[in-house]
Amino acid sequence: MYSHITGIDDELWDIVEEGVAFKNMNENVRLSIADKKSLSTSDKKIYMKHHKVKDIIVGAITHE
Repeated sequence: MYSHITGIDDELWDIVEEGVAFKNMNENVRLSIADKKSLSTSDKKIYMKHHKVKDIIVGAITHE
């Protein structure tokens, strides 16, 4: 998994290991629409990479 994820983007594995934390995350570790819109450009990139790596990992899990 490490090789696959770092092959796509070397920063993605850092997100897997460290996670992400944005201010104003709710108890479900989600941001409201207003909070997403207020993210800085660099935070938006991190937010998108977080969801990209999440999609990769979920896609690798079998339905069984």
